[in-house]
Amino acid sequence: MKNYKHIICAIDLSKHSEKVVNQAVEFRDAAHARLSVVHFVEPLPITAYNIGTIDIQESIVENAKKEINKLAEQFQLREDELHIIADHPKRSISALTKQFDGDLIIIGHSEHGLLGSLLGSTAAAVVNHTPCDVFIIKNN
Repeated sequence: MKNYKHIICAIDLSKHSEKVVNQAVEFRDAAHARLSVVHFVEPLPITAYNIGTIDIQESIVENAKKEINKLAEQFQLREDELHIIADHPKRSISALTKQFDGDLIIIGHSEHGLLGSLLGSTAAAVVNHTPCDVFIIKNN
């Protein structure tokens, strides 16, 4: 196995995230690497803020913090390994990997039906726009 130094684990906090984090922890331990577990909260459209949905966005972030902290407990992750970022994952994971000097991204992939196939998955976008290695965990 390549000697990775900083692994970025991008999760969506679905049930599949447990499997993805488990694999990332195994890679981290085998490589003695740093690990950053990242969840993206997609921002609401700007027009949503005009109708008073700021509380909804804050609620989504708070729920994400609770869920990522459950995973942190389960996998004994440190607080500095956890990141919740308000942005779109398809266009942000690559930039984040450069910012964190990551050399491996671990991400899950699920089938999303016809619409997902037409729009393209986050995993596919990451593979196509990231300069480092990508390890995809299929949800099956």
